[in-house]
Amino acid sequence: MKVLFISTKPASLNSGAEVRNFHLLKAMDASSGITSVDFVLIPINEHHGNTNHDSFSDKINFTRIPLPKRVLWKSFVHYFSGKIPYAEHLIETSFYASLLEKINNSNVVIFSELDGYLASKKTIEKCSKRARLILDCHNVDFIRFSSELDSGHLIKRMLGDRLKNKMKLLEIEALRAMDKVFAC
Repeated sequence: MKVLFISTKPASLNSGAEVRNFHLLKAMDASSGITSVDFVLIPINEHHGNTNHDSFSDKINFTRIPLPKRVLWKSFVHYFSGKIPYAEHLIETSFYASLLEKINNSNVVIFSELDGYLASKKTIEKCSKRARLILDCHNVDFIRFSSELDSGHLIKRMLGDRLKNKMKLLEIEALRAMDKVFAC
């Protein structure tokens, strides 16, 4: 079985999702039923490091696809049109020809959190072959997003009330597109 693992965070032992990615890759590396794993990193933070490739066998292939930089004026347009700038940026830039080939050659595609899905949404829509889609989430993004907005500055809190429902709808859309959901 060929697995494609898409994430916006590296597989490392640094924190949260990175640690989860690391251990999921280690488990897939050890599985005899999995012939190859393509780990695709689309980093949302340019300061994110890379995965330590020495921790894995040759069965795991690593690809890094740079995410285009956000444009400030577009963020304002998204905010004031009731959209989440961060999520919209991931969706707008989510078609990658190199990723399309990997998806079409995979039996299973695992998305690390909602970000992994959003960062490849347009590519998934263009697939000629339907792989099994799995969302690996260890947070309810809507709840995390809401708490971040509630603890922000006044303007963020005011705009946040409009944006919270948008995040909830994005999460529901992602869940509906999946065949399975891993959650803890």
